[in-house]
This record gives sequence, structure tokens and C-alpha cells, in this order.
Amino acid sequence: MAQNKFIQRIAKHQKKWYGRWHTWAGLSAGFILIIVSLTGALLVFEEELDVWIYPELFDFKKQEKILSFEEVTHRVRSQYPDTKFTGIYKSEHKNNAYIMYARVKGKFNQCIINPYIGEVTGFRVYKESVMGFIRNLHRTLLIPSWGRYLVGTSALICTILIITGLRLWIPRQWKNLKSRLGVKISGSKKRINYDLHNS
Repeated sequence: MAQNKFIQRIAKHQKKWYGRWHTWAGLSAGFILIIVSLTGALLVFEEELDVWIYPELFDFKKQEKILSFEEVTHRVRSQYPDTKFTGIYKSEHKNNAYIMYARVKGKFNQCIINPYIGEVTGFRVYKESVMGFIRNLHRTLLIPSWGRYLVGTSALICTILIITGLRLWIPRQWKNLKSRLGVKISGSKKRINYDLHNS
């Protein structure tokens, strides 16, 4: 009996500290994780959004035949003989646009090409585009020197959140599992928010 009380006291003390770790980990990394999560959700549709934002680059009049890599490369290099192109690929998610890479005025540029006629629709520095900005925000929080480390540390703190959150969430008895997963709509706003958090 005395042993059971001792174990219960230890468990209660442990749960208290887990609660503190969970709270401080959430507060310290929460804001960063929200930014990373939202930008990550946008990056899932990165190519589709890029086409939608820049129709002047990717809105092509469809034709039956798509030019080959060789034909496109030849046409573009003949249009820009003084530009050094370093690579090319075709993006199916961007209306089959051909994208070549080139150095223009010291910057690494994307050259967007109509796949049906081999016409260049524009040059751009991708990291300066809307989706390039979102990708940079996702990876570095726009802090070049140590932003990546900050994002990585927040991801590690997320592991602490998961472990401590599970310790706080798992009910003492499995018969109480249903109440942990439910949301008491008739309760106070604080109770509803707590139930939603648990669920």
C-alpha cells in the first residue's frame, strides 16, 4: 500500500514536470513551427501556385506536338548566343514548360520556354519570385546565417512536445480513452479549447 502511494506521488511529480516542459517547448518553438507548417503546406502545391501567380510565363496555347530537348536548346541558344546555358528540364506540372538555367548579370536565372514553339517567355531569379520567397522563409526564416539551425532546433523541440504531450494525454485507464478523444461542446470555452487540443 505504501509502495503504491509512493509510485503515485512520483507519477504526479513527473507529470507536473512533463507539463512544464511541454508548455515551455510549445512557447519557444510554436511560432516558428507555425511558420514552417504554413509555408510547408503551400510548398506542397509549389508548381501549381507558380503557374497561377505567373500566367505570363506559363500560359501557353496548346498544340499537338511538343518540341524535343534538342530542338528547344538549339532555338534558345540561337536567340541568345551570348548567354551560357547550363541545363534544361521539362516541368509537366507547369504546362510542360521547358526551363533552362543561365547566368545573367552574375545571377543564376531560370529561362522559361514555350514547349510548342521554343519561344522564351521570360527570365527570372527563382529565389526572388513569390514561391522562391516562401521556400526561403520555410527553410531559413529569411535569416541567412543561422536560420536553418533555428528551424532545425524547433523541429527537435517538436520531438519533446510529442513525447511530453503523449505522457500528459494517455489516460490512466483505457476506459477513459473515449473521453480524451471527445469534445464537450456544452463546456466552457476553455474546456472546449482543451478538448480540441487533446483530440
